[in-house]
Amino acid sequence: VCLQFPDSLLPDSVEVALYIDEHTSNKTYILGDTSYGSCCVDEVASKHVNADAIIHFGHACLSGTPNIPVLYVLPKKGFNIQQFIIRFEQFRTKGDILLLYDVGVSYLISKLNDSMADVLKESLVISELITSPSHNSPCCTRCKLLSGESKHSSSRFSRGFCEPDGKNFDIVIYAGTDKSMTNFLMMMKNVQFYQYTGNEGFVLMNSLSLYKQSSFLIEKVKAAQTIGILVCTLAVEHFLVAIEHVKTLCKRRQKKFYVISLGKPTPAKLANFTEVDLFVSISCPEMDFYDRKTFLQPVVGLLDVELALNENRTWDNSFSKDFKDLVQGGRDYIAPPEESPDGIGEVSLVSNRLHGVSNTPSGCLDVEIVPEKILVDKVLVTDRERVWDGLNPNLNAPDLRKPDKGRIGTAEGYTNEKDILKDNTQEEE
Repeated sequence: VCLQFPDSLLPDSVEVALYIDEHTSNKTYILGDTSYGSCCVDEVASKHVNADAIIHFGHACLSGTPNIPVLYVLPKKGFNIQQFIIRFEQFRTKGDILLLYDVGVSYLISKLNDSMADVLKESLVISELITSPSHNSPCCTRCKLLSGESKHSSSRFSRGFCEPDGKNFDIVIYAGTDKSMTNFLMMMKNVQFYQYTGNEGFVLMNSLSLYKQSSFLIEKVKAAQTIGILVCTLAVEHFLVAIEHVKTLCKRRQKKFYVISLGKPTPAKLANFTEVDLFVSISCPEMDFYDRKTFLQPVVGLLDVELALNENRTWDNSFSKDFKDLVQGGRDYIAPPEESPDGIGEVSLVSNRLHGVSNTPSGCLDVEIVPEKILVDKVLVTDRERVWDGLNPNLNAPDLRKPDKGRIGTAEGYTNEKDILKDNTQEEE
């Protein structure tokens, strides 16, 4: 059995491992460093010892690993149930409400459900945190589990819930502060989204800044000529399908791509790939790089690539930041057009340059002027010039020469200025 701890809990790992060895017949191993993010189950490291199971401690993204059983030991955060119920009274008559929550609050959800009055639960759907393939807790009075079905009608980011018949939720409340909140905030459109914290209460959230960030990255994807596909997971299901999907989108737009696997992405590692204009991260939804300003090149997700290179996908479609939902077989999959773009370029809103035109070996730019529009037929996009000077740094350096003699004296009269003044006086005489 492998024990996976985040860095903050590693000092307690030895005590836990010794306790398990003493009270069971299992052999335990401590995973000292995760291959990717600490929220993901490190299946790669567990294979080095042929582990039969993994016990994951701390915050988890719950992405799921189909090849090995996992037991999650989730953190327990403070949450005042009575205070939440009192503040929740203001939403009682405001329509259908969905309650989502941080993984650190999940241990109190059953107690919260029992403490709430039946009047408050009439229009409330309390999502279930899915840590195993089976769904056990009904989310509301009309839950599919109560009618004999095996799962909820909808599941997003390991939260299961049943949606209202024929319509969306009116209000969504997220209790907690983890990264899943931003994923739900972008996905839940045309609803009032509130974040609940014990100190500030219910705070109305605005997703405009997230859409602005994504729109900027979409323009970066369109303008990029060389794309690096970062493999940031080897355990999440369908990650190979996601890589092939990005390859297909790049080929349609005649963009170069490299598949890169280097463990945890850091600015120092990615800076070595100077020929790459942009990186696409194939990772769990909580490994977000939007706030990583130290990276030399932008790092985007599969959703940004879809919106940039798939002409059939728009902001009006249903989408998710989980790549499993965007690839073929996913609930939000939209197939790109069968025919490749015809080479008509567009001007980037970021760099103000023309991009999206077709490559030809002729090396010429043919512009046909048509009434009301200009069609760009052919353009040659060359590689960046690369020059290697060898091991001698002075190979192409300019020839050395003696330094020129500088001026001597003070600002009121340098020596060379006195000579010039003397020559001018003699000429006047």
